[in-house]
Amino acid sequence: MARLGSQSDLARELNITRQTVNRHVKNGLFAPLANGKFDLDYCRTVHARDTDKTQRLRAMGGRATVHQTDDTALPSGANEMPRVSTAVVQGGAWLDETEGDSFIAAKTRRERLLGDLAEMDAAERRGQLVLKADVDRALAAKLLSLRERLLTLPDRILDYVLAAESKHEARLILERELTQALADVARSEMQPLQ
Repeated sequence: MARLGSQSDLARELNITRQTVNRHVKNGLFAPLANGKFDLDYCRTVHARDTDKTQRLRAMGGRATVHQTDDTALPSGANEMPRVSTAVVQGGAWLDETEGDSFIAAKTRRERLLGDLAEMDAAERRGQLVLKADVDRALAAKLLSLRERLLTLPDRILDYVLAAESKHEARLILERELTQALADVARSEMQPLQ
């Protein structure tokens, strides 16, 4: 059976002050059971583990704090307890001792991404890079202009085609007008679709 005790009993058991117990409760290192008591044996184990990590971090030259969690079995009847682990400050950034590599990798990826974005922004300002959306809008405007030119073509050349003396002459009229319409659209300035 678990040994249960009050906050004062826990402070005496661990040889720490009640204020330290309060701080550990606030930081999630200790969690009272539903009845407000603490499992003294469980809290001793958690405190010893936390103290060991803190001492190892201090020996490495870092500063320890409580900020994240470990997977630890909860004593029976305990409320859900936040998970806790120690962290160390390196170069102004908080690193979890188990997640230091992934943090550094994430920070590196972020820095590369920011560099790429700055590079693309500079290329866009120099006119070396255009946004895909701008190209899509300009292409849509060109295609719309071509469509309008081709749809007005029959009305414009119908009389010339009917007046043609041969099939060959009618074909040349159609070919000339279609070529002219395509050339006009190709020469026109790219205007974005509004």
